[in-house]
Amino acid sequence: MVIRRAYVRLLMRGAGAGRTRAPEQTPAEYEEELLPLFSAEQGALETLTRGYERARYHPAAVTSADATDAQVAWERLANAPPRGPDDES
Repeated sequence: MVIRRAYVRLLMRGAGAGRTRAPEQTPAEYEEELLPLFSAEQGALETLTRGYERARYHPAAVTSADATDAQVAWERLANAPPRGPDDES
């Protein structure tokens, strides 16, 4: 549940920056779209995305360490300086 909540926060942050996830986009595809917005926190973005994929598609395999990693990753992303589409360079 922690991982999914963190991922929903990422979706909201992405949408607020003009990068709404399309229904047909996989989490990995959306991660690629968000990279320009979170270039300084690429590792955190990857950690949260992989954690979400595990929680969504293989919930029995999720560990408490996965939840902690996802929460820490979200905190890093939440504290990253906001970037918009015009900031990509």
